[in-house]
Amino acid sequence: HKMRLHLPLLFTCASVGLTNGYSNQKQPRSPTNDNNGRRIFLKNAMIAALATTTTTIVPTYSAANAVERAVGVGEQKCRTEGNCLEVGEWDGAVGWQWGGKDRCDPADPLCSANGQMRVDANGEVPTLPVPQVPTQITDIVQIEVNIGRAETRDIQIGLYGNDYPELVSEFKAFVAGDDGLTTTNPLFFQQGYGVSAAPVTLKVGGVLNRVYPQQKLEFGVPSQSSSYAKRIGKSRAPDDFVPQPRPIPSLSSKTAKIVRKHNVAGLVSVPMDGLGYASSGASDDEAFANAFDITAAADANADKRGKLVIGQVMDAEGMDAVLRLSSLPVSKGIAGVLPGQNFGPPLVKVSVKGTGFVGTPPAAIAVASAAGADLQ
Repeated sequence: HKMRLHLPLLFTCASVGLTNGYSNQKQPRSPTNDNNGRRIFLKNAMIAALATTTTTIVPTYSAANAVERAVGVGEQKCRTEGNCLEVGEWDGAVGWQWGGKDRCDPADPLCSANGQMRVDANGEVPTLPVPQVPTQITDIVQIEVNIGRAETRDIQIGLYGNDYPELVSEFKAFVAGDDGLTTTNPLFFQQGYGVSAAPVTLKVGGVLNRVYPQQKLEFGVPSQSSSYAKRIGKSRAPDDFVPQPRPIPSLSSKTAKIVRKHNVAGLVSVPMDGLGYASSGASDDEAFANAFDITAAADANADKRGKLVIGQVMDAEGMDAVLRLSSLPVSKGIAGVLPGQNFGPPLVKVSVKGTGFVGTPPAAIAVASAAGADLQ
């Protein structure tokens, strides 16, 4: 905390007195008299102001400790009454849940989005079941993420390559390919062609871009130019940098059979047209900011928006990572004032540390019966 003194901006001559340095009688003007008079006037003004001013301790917050905003009686009362905006309780309207001694440390793996520990009434840590496998798993990729500076989690994803060959091919190139996803002429990458370019890949500049608490996770590369600058060790990309545009929309996926709906946690989802089409209004540089989602609960709206499930989390460790990430506190900003807008980037940065292929899936991976509980 820093101490700031709030001083009145207006004060009258009567408050400082007219006997020290000034009087109603004319005095000879000289540089010395003028300077002394100004000094005395300012001195008395400050004394009068301090005499009528109370010292106020004003807390200052930085982005690093933004989660420490407290929820007081006013915020709790307006939430109960539903009038936070009307009474000017902005913290209550935005939805801050962090409250002094009662909140948990967001760096704690068991700390959830509402500032409370992820334990039930019996003190047990909740878990998410691994989805049943509805079809042949053709490839398994692994994503390793850093949560803040001290925590690392792994997520293994099995892909339905036989059912969605084009979409899975794009996903593999973007997430775990040696070079990345290329959608332009490969000549762009050769020196002397006149432009700077590189494939887009989750390995360079990839992050957990947005969290919908206990609903879904959005992964991607927020800015290809920033990622390229990181790749070449510069502070910014050169002026001739050309980002990778969205791929040509997939045709086979539009007629492919729907393998499963977005009805459980742990499903990997992409737009039907392909990676980069989740936010069609974004520039090419930001086209892959939301490249794919991982569900943390059933999401019927994803089916209505034309997204397809092309894979799933394969084990309990990965599902625990999904639960952990979907429980992170988020930076809602002004969007949190609007009803239902409770999502945003995580307050604790989550970056992709590394990715890769796990190997050819063993034949022992059983395909669940179509009557499975989570395949309806």
